[in-house]
Amino acid sequence: MTTWRDQVIGELAPLGLQATFVDAFGNERSVSDATLARLRDQLGDAPRPAPATVPLVGWPDWGHSELVGELVCENGEVWQLDGWLPPEVPYGYHRLTGPLAANRLIVVAPRTFGEPERGFGIAAQLYAARSHTSWGIGDFADLAWLARRTAAAGGRAVLVSPMHAARPSRHQNPSPYAPASRQFLNLLHIAVAEIPDAGLADLSDLADEGEALNECDRINRDAAFALKIAALERIWAAVGGEPGPEFEAFVAEQGAALHRFAVWSALSEHHEGAWWDWPEGYRRPDTAEVARFAAAHADRVRFWAWCQWVADRQLARACAQGADVVLDLAVGFDAGGADGWVYQDLVASGFEIGCPSDHGNPGGQRWGVAPFDPARLAAAEYAPFVAMVRAGLRHAGALRIDHVMGLWRLFWVPLGGGADDGVYVRYHGDALLGILRLEAHRAGAWVVGEDMGTLEERALQVMADAGTLSYRVSTRTHPDEFPERAMVACETHDQPTIGGLLDGSDLRTCQLIGKRVDPDAQAVLRRRIAAVAGLDPDGLDGSGRLEVEQAVTAMYAELSASRSRLAMATLDDLAGVRVRPNIPGTIDEHPNWRIPLPLPIHDLFERVLARRVLATLAADRPPRPECDDEQWAA
Repeated sequence: MTTWRDQVIGELAPLGLQATFVDAFGNERSVSDATLARLRDQLGDAPRPAPATVPLVGWPDWGHSELVGELVCENGEVWQLDGWLPPEVPYGYHRLTGPLAANRLIVVAPRTFGEPERGFGIAAQLYAARSHTSWGIGDFADLAWLARRTAAAGGRAVLVSPMHAARPSRHQNPSPYAPASRQFLNLLHIAVAEIPDAGLADLSDLADEGEALNECDRINRDAAFALKIAALERIWAAVGGEPGPEFEAFVAEQGAALHRFAVWSALSEHHEGAWWDWPEGYRRPDTAEVARFAAAHADRVRFWAWCQWVADRQLARACAQGADVVLDLAVGFDAGGADGWVYQDLVASGFEIGCPSDHGNPGGQRWGVAPFDPARLAAAEYAPFVAMVRAGLRHAGALRIDHVMGLWRLFWVPLGGGADDGVYVRYHGDALLGILRLEAHRAGAWVVGEDMGTLEERALQVMADAGTLSYRVSTRTHPDEFPERAMVACETHDQPTIGGLLDGSDLRTCQLIGKRVDPDAQAVLRRRIAAVAGLDPDGLDGSGRLEVEQAVTAMYAELSASRSRLAMATLDDLAGVRVRPNIPGTIDEHPNWRIPLPLPIHDLFERVLARRVLATLAADRPPRPECDDEQWAA
């Protein structure tokens, strides 16, 4: 007899439901009836595209029974297919018309990604990497300096925190992983002094206030945003809203996507909160009310588009300084923001992305960002994914895909529920990975997949075969066990720093704010760090600066000797800090994403610890031949 549960699972399985999964502790878990009911409400009316109309992703000399008919390529070439893609077919987004479907999208991509040479680099939380000229927050000029400095040291890459666009409101969301849009840039990172035509406006008072923010022991995004928008407005007024032909070319190139984002930005100034709380006529981007608003506020819409042009120019410059800039691509976005407004018909609005309990986070996590409905995403020919990846690779040398398993499945947590109420929902991972390969090929870029957490072996193997670099940290895995194709570090932004582990301060902080951690696991890590550094494991609670520096130096020497392709040194470790950037699962209890480095980046790189670590990395991982900066030769 078929039960209600069996019936619903049968209905939802083709739409992505994974009814059971094995967690990080080896336990099999099943979706609850309550979550199943919410999923049916969410997915029950999802479009069910016929299998023969879902985009196919393959490569030259690849066969598939549904490749029958006339293929019209992007470049105008026409091929007659009989179950096979010819070896000479070009890469790109093509259209197939045949007996099974008309105008079906066929994506032809390289089978593998390009890969970087062996080397090292710097990992930075850009907002924290302030310089003497920053306005309270690290900016694109600071990123350009970091890229130059890294290249001068012989390094190959600079990995930075996400720089996706935030809501243009008085109260800025501190998390770079919960953006309003993943297709545009965060204006907080604009370096005001480097804006074209900045000299036409008197900004001296704003500059004084902005540089004074560098003295704050927390990143004050609200204050920095207010000052930078005021500066942008003065410059916009000084140029009379006509910044020149380069801006007009940018507007034409970016097209409707930029216009929608600029309109959303202008609307966000008039209406607080998520778009679903706005007056009804503004809740969709294609209404007559929105069109009238855009016309009535045309100058303000152009202003927001110009701000994106300014940011785009500055990022382009930062990415041309010798080291590959690796942009971190967030796994989701704020459902109430710009992407949620534009793609609202594709979003699973009753859920947020998270993860089940694992060894690092015993209570699981809720990340507050929205997932796409996999069936609707496929019916839209993955257009939002293409746009997001293409935007990320517009100037960058590489992408780090946060939570790369999200290409295959995401853990959906019902809004208002706990992580234990979550369920895995499957995506067309092979297709998404193929699109990523095509876009990376076109950009001449390489890709890192952050593959920690609850994983699936098949997906890991597919990514490995495609040349995706894994991401590994030495506080979880010994460097001797790292794969060769990997970007490796001592820790991530979500994990304790070496200093915080060594003196026990991270454990004490977590216990103080009620964050569940495993004290035994941290004790094991402390003893391992002590062993590597040659320190007494029983006398670490009073660890001072010298002990931390000794531990950092030893851990990076161990990391550098690994066989992995890229070894990354975090600015937090180079500064010897003990407080990590983010403690997952805490919002009000800890100043996540608001902790600056303790000194300006120019001064940091002159300190003995930073020079010592970078010299060690350069010795084990020889610099590029063109690197001739003698100060790093020793």
